[in-house]
Amino acid sequence: DKTGNSLEISWLNSENMGVVINYEISYKGESESYYRQIRSVEERRYTLTGLNALTQYSIKIVASNYAGEGDYSDVAVFNTSQPSESKPVIHPPKDIVYNQETQTYLKDVGPGVDISLSCEVRSYPPPVIEWWLNNQRITTTDTQTNQNLPVNFEKSLHKKNEFLVESVLVIRKTRDINTGDYQCVASNTKGRDVLNYELRVTPTDTKEQTATDSSPSISLHLLLSLLVTLLWAAAA
Repeated sequence: DKTGNSLEISWLNSENMGVVINYEISYKGESESYYRQIRSVEERRYTLTGLNALTQYSIKIVASNYAGEGDYSDVAVFNTSQPSESKPVIHPPKDIVYNQETQTYLKDVGPGVDISLSCEVRSYPPPVIEWWLNNQRITTTDTQTNQNLPVNFEKSLHKKNEFLVESVLVIRKTRDINTGDYQCVASNTKGRDVLNYELRVTPTDTKEQTATDSSPSISLHLLLSLLVTLLWAAAA
């Protein structure tokens, strides 16, 4: 039996082997140079796990009895199948405040800065990732016609039995119009997952307190008046 990441193998003993104590299984993938060993297998059946999907494996087996170890069997070749399909799973971002009540990640920034919202997804088959702003899908056309809208950068890595896709939404020189509810929506044939962001672009308080010079001028005027009065009195 075989799946995307495992092979269940079984074998028969040859004649005149005596009492078999255990078996040793050696196997390697098509791109590997050396065999990996699994020792002290007691049954004539074993499931190899942790294999790569859609990969050819070479397998050989040797038996041991009280007289010692015998000869390896002929090499058998097996192919693993496609990995099991799974719905997308979005991994939560790090170092961002999470509101448990609204199930939203909060990001508070000032105007005029470059920020990014990330979305890391694992699934098989690979996910399709879309970004939404205030319930409207962000499209490539939008970002080309309005430079202040976010731009999506995406990279994909095919691992053993799944795809790892990271989508990053970049917003340059933030303004108050970028404030809103952002969603990363990942979907494939098995289902979907959603990550919610709330972005707040908080304007910096640019109000400068205007210093008035009325009090100093009044004080100086009173001081001069008093000085003149004193000098007049002295002269008299």
